[in-house]
Amino acid sequence: MKKGQVEIDQTVIHRTLLTEDLVEAFTDEYERLGGLESNVTLFRLHLQMEDPDRDKDRTLLYDLEDLFDLLGGMAPEGTSFGSHAGDASDFGFWTDDGEYDDEPIDYTEQDRDAAASERISNIQNEY
Repeated sequence: MKKGQVEIDQTVIHRTLLTEDLVEAFTDEYERLGGLESNVTLFRLHLQMEDPDRDKDRTLLYDLEDLFDLLGGMAPEGTSFGSHAGDASDFGFWTDDGEYDDEPIDYTEQDRDAAASERISNIQNEY
């Protein structure tokens, strides 16, 4: 895989639905595609959390939601990021089959990164 280039119809992670596994793989993909280093650092810190006073599972679920948004925003036109239609445990960037006719929301990369950074900051402030 080339750094910074979305690989269409290729698996990012397969055969696991464990939140921690998905966050780790999605973080790797987000970093490879040139995502904000501050987001990557925070996602990786959350993966290493050992503090019994913090809810790691809950934090990783928020990270997973952010990563779906960030990676979905990086999907080229005519593609989407998510699970494969034929295998719910196969995640990657897939060619759209035209099943959904919703008008896409046109966010800039800066808008997506700012929204994710704000959610991450909110999580940090909870702790």
